[in-house]
Amino acid sequence: MSGLLFTGFALLFANTISAVEGYAVVRKIQGTASFSSAIESGQLSAGKQLVAGYTVSTGPNSFVDLDLGVNGDALRIEADSTVKLTELTFQRYRKSRPTVRTGLDVQRGDVVANVVRKLSRSSRYRIKTPSGVAGIRGTCFRAGVSGIAAVIGTIRFTPTAGGGIQLTITGGTMFRAGAQGPIGMAVAQTQGIAAQATQSTVNTATQQTAGMVQQSIQQFAQAIAAKAASSAATPQQATQVAAQTAAAIVQALTQAVQQAAQSAPPQIRAQVQQAVQQVQQTTAATAVQAAAGAAATAATVVATQQGANQAQARQAGQQAAKQAAQQAGNQQVQQAQQSGNTAQVAQVQQQVQQTQAAVQQTVRSTIATTQQVMGAGGSVDAAVGGATEATQPPPSAPGGNSGPTPPATAAPAPTQPTTVVTGLRGNN
Repeated sequence: MSGLLFTGFALLFANTISAVEGYAVVRKIQGTASFSSAIESGQLSAGKQLVAGYTVSTGPNSFVDLDLGVNGDALRIEADSTVKLTELTFQRYRKSRPTVRTGLDVQRGDVVANVVRKLSRSSRYRIKTPSGVAGIRGTCFRAGVSGIAAVIGTIRFTPTAGGGIQLTITGGTMFRAGAQGPIGMAVAQTQGIAAQATQSTVNTATQQTAGMVQQSIQQFAQAIAAKAASSAATPQQATQVAAQTAAAIVQALTQAVQQAAQSAPPQIRAQVQQAVQQVQQTTAATAVQAAAGAAATAATVVATQQGANQAQARQAGQQAAKQAAQQAGNQQVQQAQQSGNTAQVAQVQQQVQQTQAAVQQTVRSTIATTQQVMGAGGSVDAAVGGATEATQPPPSAPGGNSGPTPPATAAPAPTQPTTVVTGLRGNN
């Protein structure tokens, strides 16, 4: 018996290694950045290793890229941000993925992270912000003082038999920590009309491919943002949630599509990459339109659920769309201003103004469809799906001419790196 016990303990010891301290390596610095801890402080430099307890702060128009290794891959600390590494440990198991303990405290500003490797079930990756705490399970996400947003899914380009290109975005689930409340969850299933909103086939013209990609990003972001905002307590609250969520999702999707273009099949890679470059130039307009559509749907749903008549619900939807477009537009302009590029700011302002001017007209069908579904006793999911369908023209066959034409003048997209959008889970 003693021999069996000894063998059992030996096998257990051989399969497990005690938890060790992890660390983050500074890979890149743009602008100014500093660090501090209980034992040292100073200006940050590439190659510096940071352990739990260190705080990193960035200046205006600056960012820092960290490699967390097994503790969570890539992390970018954006401009005017302060982030503390509160926990970085891992425990290796010889026959399974390591158990990871990662904790970040976003005290000011924002971080963009990409957890490519799927974490084990026993792992923990927590992001604390002033508005809440979220647990992450392998995802591309953006976290900051305004909340946490992420998309689940994959993005890929594939050639079609007719010589065209197909873009598919599958997913998705989004968690967001509200400014005044706990973490919420929204789901946009890629089934039925939601799938149509994220799949299109066009011919090999770069301009039309760009239109298809831009439209897919807008529709997918709008669906997720509308679902998130439809659980708000008031139409005004729905407006704020829709604007913030749509902007974050558009940015994450745009970056993920950019990465997907680099791994597209060789026969379509060059065209896809050109198209994605055009899409990057329209990020501001796409975010404003997605925010307006999401707010229109969500506010109409909330007002209807609260007993408003059709005229009142329609008015709530129109007002929400206008306010969300303004809020999303302001955010895009502020991001452009941070770049210090006067020409870029002017281009973004032009995009935002043109999109805002057309909002009231473009959301009419969204509101009408939402009211029709809700009036017939349909669910919120059905209303979101119907509103998404109402704002999208049907995809054309190869050789067709569907999709919006990107503006001739536009601003370049933000430069935060994103690899894939893979998944997210909350901690409650």
